[in-house]
Amino acid sequence: MKEITIIKYLLSVLAGLLVLILVIAIYLKVSSKGNIEPGRQVVTPTETTTPTATPTPTMINDAVELRKAVLAKSNIPADKFEFSISVNLGSLARGTVRNADDTGGAAWFAGKQGNMWIVTFIGQGVPYCDYIADFNYPITWLSHCIESLGKTVER
Repeated sequence: MKEITIIKYLLSVLAGLLVLILVIAIYLKVSSKGNIEPGRQVVTPTETTTPTATPTPTMINDAVELRKAVLAKSNIPADKFEFSISVNLGSLARGTVRNADDTGGAAWFAGKQGNMWIVTFIGQGVPYCDYIADFNYPITWLSHCIESLGKTVER
């Protein structure tokens, strides 16, 4: 009698396993990409990249020359010099500079005369009008300057 009970128990366990395997197989079949209705298309997401401007030799040379010019005007030691170019229009440029030992930094503005970059101002305030007079910086960059008598004026 014990043998029949053990056989019934084993058969019920085996039947349960078969049902479980069948359920898993159906789930995998339904959730797989192979189960597509006719006329439907599977779209696989692909990684997209944003096109970026490839630096030209002129841009690279400008960056090197601007860095040299800002470094010379700033008097920051080369090993502490942190520099960035925010905008380079080809004949006018601006960016930021700081001493790595300092908390803050400053803006810089430069104009190109011939093939040479001239840094006209490095600071956090309003530049003197004489400093920036040789270059037509956009008003959005420098809206005011300080005239010779010390008065701040709109450009």
